[in-house]
Amino acid sequence: MSIDLSVVLHPSKKLQILRILFSVCLLQIGIVLACSAPIPVLLKFIFATMCISTALFNYFASKSASGHRWHILIDGQGKIRCKAFSISGQPPSDSAAVFQQTYYLAPGTVIWPQLLLLRLRTLDDDNMINLMILSDAVSTDEFRRLSIACRWIGAKAYSV
Repeated sequence: MSIDLSVVLHPSKKLQILRILFSVCLLQIGIVLACSAPIPVLLKFIFATMCISTALFNYFASKSASGHRWHILIDGQGKIRCKAFSISGQPPSDSAAVFQQTYYLAPGTVIWPQLLLLRLRTLDDDNMINLMILSDAVSTDEFRRLSIACRWIGAKAYSV
């Protein structure tokens, strides 16, 4: 089996900055809601608690997500294999035996010039992976090749 594309996705700095900015905005909204006068005290507390807890959850989730990388393999038939590994660990080898699950692009996949939102699904056990790939997660050439491969797979899958 020949592998046409092998890409290792690194944590995106842009995504991490956007998540931190989102958390800061939620914290500010929570503070404004807690200090606003026309809202009853119980609603102030509930809204402020929801905003602050969501901000903290988002911040810690971004920290844990930054510790993982993904290795994606796409073969000549359009089959996608991917595997997560920790940053401290070595990426899996390019052999197909390491990647047991075969994924296909599911409806809802979005391909934009600077962003790929991949919805990957297995046919066997209906396992779903959602990957958000920004252009800074890989090199420019790898991002272009991955985008072209996903467009080709999507065109081939939906033309049948």
